[in-house]
Amino acid sequence: MIRKHVHRLPTVFSRFSIGGVLFLCCGIAILSTHCTRPELIGADLLEDEASVIGFTDTISLYCSHTAETSVFTFKEETGRETARNMIGKLDDPFFGKSEAEMYSEVFLFSGSSMFLGSEIDSVILSLRYDTLGLYGDLTQPVRFEAFMIEEELFKESDIRSDFAPMVGMQNVGWLDFMPHPHDSLTIISRGDTARIPPAVRIPMTPEFIASMLAQDSSTFESADSFRLWMKGLSVKMTQGTNTMLGFDLRNVWSGITIYYHAQDDTTNSEVFFKFIDPLSAGIHHSRFIHDYTGSVAETFLQNPELADSLLLVQGMSGLNVRIAIPGLRNLDNILINKAEIEFFAAELPEDSLGLYPRVGRLVTGARSEEGDVEYSEDVNTVLRLFNSIVPFGGELTTVDSTGAMVKRYRMNITASLQDVYKGITEDEIYVLPFLKASVPNRVILYGPGHPTYPARIRLTYTVVQ
Repeated sequence: MIRKHVHRLPTVFSRFSIGGVLFLCCGIAILSTHCTRPELIGADLLEDEASVIGFTDTISLYCSHTAETSVFTFKEETGRETARNMIGKLDDPFFGKSEAEMYSEVFLFSGSSMFLGSEIDSVILSLRYDTLGLYGDLTQPVRFEAFMIEEELFKESDIRSDFAPMVGMQNVGWLDFMPHPHDSLTIISRGDTARIPPAVRIPMTPEFIASMLAQDSSTFESADSFRLWMKGLSVKMTQGTNTMLGFDLRNVWSGITIYYHAQDDTTNSEVFFKFIDPLSAGIHHSRFIHDYTGSVAETFLQNPELADSLLLVQGMSGLNVRIAIPGLRNLDNILINKAEIEFFAAELPEDSLGLYPRVGRLVTGARSEEGDVEYSEDVNTVLRLFNSIVPFGGELTTVDSTGAMVKRYRMNITASLQDVYKGITEDEIYVLPFLKASVPNRVILYGPGHPTYPARIRLTYTVVQ
């Protein structure tokens, strides 16, 4: 017998004002239980009465939100890094305030000292846009400032998103600009006009150039001696409140360029320092800060029962959703054949999807012995076998449901549910964005208590007589 909880959707979101949080939480879900018999598919066609195929989508789900303190941005064991780095600030009425800062190693190459003794025209820090990291308002001016990192970013250690390396007090470069992440740039290089891909180009300060020229030539001939002076750079947004920009530091157009010319020549030459090492790739770290004060997310964290109506999921180191499935073990003597979990994206009148597009793909996670939420066995198996997340599912798709076109996520959780049913793992599954530390997006989902589009598990199993 399956226990099914019938949830009534509380009127959680009736009106929400940007000027002040007008958040109505009423009618807390009343839970009641009754028995229901799973639908038997083709049972009358099976000659073997010991094998009956069952299906149910009424297993009770109990959801809550978790605010993780940090996520990994670098794993020493695997050398895995974030797919992109983000710089900016968001002020989202649903998810509160978020900040992202960038930290990266800088690498020189042979012949990097050739500019010494020449006239320096400029030194430019270039950050190639990654359009998958764009979020918030891109129509307002912002300011970026660059700082020298004053401590080593060790590859022998895991790095988490709450790590803030020491940086210098004075900026070494800054730029006020309007984001144009889709527009190429025209520059003068070696006397020729050249078009380059979209990027932010930050002029370094005269003080930085003076410090660079004061170095001995050996500083720019040896990686070890170079690191004594340049341990890395940090870039943060110091003006702007609701803009997040993504960058690809592995791109060939990202780095530091020194433009110089000989005293008897007007044609400039250049030396380029990259953010990647051909042998070890380099460390590119993002620091994330979240403040839920005054937001809808704060209300949901303080009132866990509200997760029956709406679920909030965010990238960076933002909110995850935890799901417990106590009714699963009420199914006696079954073999789980296939299990999927399904969510529908909530349509809320004051959710500004133009500023905050939904997460493109969700995945499931499990809490490790160390307390971190990591990919579930279902996700890891797909990545290992196919080197792609696509077979797992979880992509945001548009579907026709009860005559309406709605947005849905559906994910394969067969292995996770089998382990829960057998008692191998805890009775919990986490839901988070794919590549969480590399995406700024968030999404609001309907919870298991929604009358039309509930979060639910679709389970197909064999009854063992």
